[in-house]
Amino acid sequence: MNAIKSIALDAEYVTPFIPKKAALLFINSYESTNFSLGEGPCNDGITMKTKLEALGYSCYVYYDVEAHQFIQLMLSFTHAPFDKLVVYFSGHGSSVKDISSDEIDGRDEALVFKDASILDDDLRHLIRTQIKNLILLIDCCHSGSVFDLSDEKNVLLISAANDDETAKQTRIERKEQGVFTYYFWKLIDTKKPIIEIKDKLNSKLTKYKQRCVISGGCVDAKL
Repeated sequence: MNAIKSIALDAEYVTPFIPKKAALLFINSYESTNFSLGEGPCNDGITMKTKLEALGYSCYVYYDVEAHQFIQLMLSFTHAPFDKLVVYFSGHGSSVKDISSDEIDGRDEALVFKDASILDDDLRHLIRTQIKNLILLIDCCHSGSVFDLSDEKNVLLISAANDDETAKQTRIERKEQGVFTYYFWKLIDTKKPIIEIKDKLNSKLTKYKQRCVISGGCVDAKL
């Protein structure tokens, strides 16, 4: 956990230059709460940062931010002139009763932060961007439609689980980590469109009673 905290940035930080490829990594361990995830998300964050930097991304890591800080950072980064932006979230997700009557299944999905949750109704407004490729990698429970994508042609969402499923964290190779993040990097071919990983990834995830969901219009996106 100390390793990821040592490379995490202050939530008020704004990048002083604009790389072509950037990655915004939100690592949520919920330290000192009764819903802590321990070191799993931190290990996921280290994996993501290492792999993405090897692909030429400039990575910006944020640890246990509050909900309003997440909104601020998302708005800042999605309005920057990147060619490609990866947004990664490791932490808790939730499913709650839909009070706006806009969900077919009667449930809203949400990303959970240490102080509050952000519903899909609000999350979808954070991904309006002119960036050519916005890739969302979400490793949390109930994340299948957590950004309520419709016809966004420049956005691709890869979620760890369907809306009615939980995303598992377990001990693999002697450390706690999210199974979605672990197998994503085991199986991804960075020379091919990301969507081609779906069947292979689900062949591994079904063992943990979860299936990844890929949505959005940016079907040719590669890492």
